[in-house]
Parts: sequence; structure tokens; C-alpha cells
Amino acid sequence: MDYPQGKGIVDLSDKQHPKYGLTRLNESSKFLSIAREVRLMIYEYAVYINEEIEPIQVEHRSNQFVVRRYLPDPPCTLREKQPTVASLTRVCRAIYAEFEHFQPFYKIHTFFFTEMVRLRTYIAAITPSRRQAICRISYKPSELFDHWLLSKRIFEMDPQYPVDHGTLTILSQTGLEEFTLVKTMPDELPPGTTAADELRDELREVRKYPDGLHTMRNLPCFRLAFEIDPPNETEITDRLIEQINKAVETRRQRIGTDAPNWFKQLKKFRCIENAMREVSGLDILGEDRVALNRVGSAFGPVSSRTRNKCRLPNSIGQRVKSRPRYSADGILTTFACKMYDIRWNGTDVQCLVCVYPRVEDKVWEDISALLVPENIYHIIQFYRDIMSQDDPSRLDEIKSKPTLRDIIEIEGGLHFLQHTEEEIRATKKRRRLRQLEPRLLGQRQFIPRRSQVSILRDRWVMCANQWEAYIAKLERERSLEEQQRGEPEALGKA
Repeated sequence: MDYPQGKGIVDLSDKQHPKYGLTRLNESSKFLSIAREVRLMIYEYAVYINEEIEPIQVEHRSNQFVVRRYLPDPPCTLREKQPTVASLTRVCRAIYAEFEHFQPFYKIHTFFFTEMVRLRTYIAAITPSRRQAICRISYKPSELFDHWLLSKRIFEMDPQYPVDHGTLTILSQTGLEEFTLVKTMPDELPPGTTAADELRDELREVRKYPDGLHTMRNLPCFRLAFEIDPPNETEITDRLIEQINKAVETRRQRIGTDAPNWFKQLKKFRCIENAMREVSGLDILGEDRVALNRVGSAFGPVSSRTRNKCRLPNSIGQRVKSRPRYSADGILTTFACKMYDIRWNGTDVQCLVCVYPRVEDKVWEDISALLVPENIYHIIQFYRDIMSQDDPSRLDEIKSKPTLRDIIEIEGGLHFLQHTEEEIRATKKRRRLRQLEPRLLGQRQFIPRRSQVSILRDRWVMCANQWEAYIAKLERERSLEEQQRGEPEALGKA
């Protein structure tokens, strides 16, 4: 068989690859002995999905995606599933190389997006060969900012610079033949307005739109589509949509079927990679994936030392910075998101918390590792949540928990919330102003602002006092309940 030429993620011509001999055995495969044109037709039939492809990012800043698919039957739930192409490319290196070279999945499908950021992120995340194979994109804006982005043609301060320059820069790296902007007519239109009125406005916009602007509407691949609910869909709306399509076609013939020069120049942009990284929000671009995943010699994958040195991505394409869990002072290097419980651990105190970024996991941490201003609020809030429940039956459970004053005794005072030198100077200045001019106290410019540490310190002491009062209140309520239960028993004995 004829192997695809060129360097890609899989290079079948690399004789130093440890699996080169196994790859040569594919020459005896009956399927791979079929003419390449026929194999490509088979690939297209195998990977075809009879709906638009909506890629969904696995995690923020990741370069891995899944396909969101909608079930046609009620209740129209959605599921996320890898397409068939993901399984076929795992059969052998030869088939993977053909998919990577010809990209049948990306050539035959229409990719659907509802947010501009998702469109930019996906195109920047895939490899250059996949990016160049994308021919059709359908975009239905759902975010208010995206609607504004499409309606606003240029920056007010600089009329020569298009507002969607970042998106156009990324789209210039694709083989785009059709870019369809899908506009949805809302269910409830303003009073006195119909769907036909909205379509007439769009028709005027298409006819009057300037040809010289560097925007998506001035590309020959631009199309318009409309989604109208059946109650609003009439013969008039159908006729207006037909007129809009004709106006778009007339405009396309006027500006030419070839991409304009300003769009072609974006492909030669020297800082194209930096521009893509800025607008996509990714750690690893598609260009990086080729270099980071190739096994180019008999030595196999890059070593763990090289991975650590180059800060290579994790399994979902995110750059991971190694950071110790605790600092040199024994404090958590990440902040706690919420506190769920507190308990005694011998003579020490432990808290059950969830720690960023693994907010779904609850772990027990020593209180000494949490005593920083960022976590003090969660500790105070935990006690306040308990005090919001007036339940004397839980008195024994509540009294068994360490109090805020217990934490102060264990830590040897409120040193973790001490006044800073700046706070002390501000306090002295406040006292001096009070002595010199009492009437100026109401003017904020003469009263230095209190620091966050000072506020947290006062809240800590206040919550400790409220906790003691809360315990005393529950004891009184329990005592009263016991007396009330005891009176009927005494009367029964009498």
C-alpha cells in the first residue's frame, strides 16, 4: 500500500520507530489493499453522523473534546459520546495515518457552535491538518455579548480594526467553504412586531452592509439561516427568507467567490500562534500536539524528566504546575471552598473541608493549616450555620465540637489575625484625629479604612461570644423541656 507522505502525529516511514516492523505487516491486509479512493469512501460512510457536530470541551483550558448529541424523541435529553472516528483510528497505525492525512470526519461534517469562545477554542485546539479540513461551520449565538459582537461592525475608536479580528484570524486557518449564521426568532416579540418585520430589517441590513469592512459578512462563505416557530411561520416569512438568500447570493457574486486579500493576509500573520493562544484560552494548541505526541525514534516517548522540564500537558491537554500541598509554615497552598464539620483529634482540632480545585472531595485538615484570612470566613460561617438551627436535642453533639475559643487556646492566641503595623499606624491616626477634631469623624476621608484582618478578628471574637450565648440558650431550653416533662409525671404519681 502507499503510505501517506508527510510528517504527522504518526509517521509510518520512520524506520527507527519501535513498531515499524509491525506496521509493515499491514501491507498484507485485504482492506488496505483496496484502492485508496474506495477506502476513503468507506471511511466517509463509516464516520458519517446525520446531524451537526457540537464539540464540548472536557475541562477549562483542555484540548480534548466530546461530541454533544441530542435525542430526537421526548424528552429530548442529550448525551455526550465519542464518534465512530475515535474507535476507527485505534485499529492500527496505518488507518490512523490515513485518517490524519485525509481527515474524512472533518471534511464531511458541519460543526455547530452556540458561543464564539467555543468556536475559537475548538479550532485552535485541533491539529493543523484537521483545522484545514473543516469546510462547514454553523453558528447560532446564544450569549448576549456574541449578539453584540455580530451587530457591532467595527471599533468606535479605530474604524479600520474589525471587532471580530481574533475569530477571523482563527477561521483563516481553516478550509472554510460555508459559515452559516443561524438567527432565531424569539417566541415573544415586542408588541406590534411580527417575525416578518424582523426579517424585513435583516433584508435591509444585507442590502446596505458595506463591502469594505473586514468582517465575517464580507466573506464569500457567509450564509444566513433562520429558525422560526410554526405560529410565526407564514407565507410572508418564507418569501422574505427567500429574498434574503437571494440578496446574500447577489452580494457574494459582487465581492467575488475567492477570499478577499485581507482575509488571505491573516494566514501570513507572523504572530498567528500568539493570537490564537490569546483568543482561545488553551494551554496546548493544535500545533503543539504534533510535537508533543510523536514517537520519533527507537527511544520511545520522551522521558519523565523532559516532561517535567517542558511542562508537558496532562492526559486532557492541560499544563500542570507541580505545587506542594503545604507551605513551609504548614499552611495549605490552596484555599478551602467550604467547611462541613469540625472535631477533636486528640489535643488538636481538625476540619472537614473541600479544597480547590478538587471541590468534590471532602478531606480532614488540621486547623493550623487553614488559619489564613482566606479561610477564616468559612470557619466563622460554619458556626453561624449551626447557630441558625434552634434545636435543643442536638445540645450534646454541639457541645462536643471545639469552639472558637478552643482554637485560640490551641494556637496560643489570635496571632494569625494580629493587627499589622499599617493597621496600628492607622489606629493611632484615628485616635489623634478624634482628639483634634471630633466633628470630622463623620467625614470618611479623615478616617483610615480598617484592614481585612482587623474586620475578621472582630468577627471571630463576636462569633465566639455568640456561640457561648447560643450554648447557654440551648441549655435553658433543654432544662425547660425537662421541667415540662417532669411536671406531668409528678402529677401522675400524686
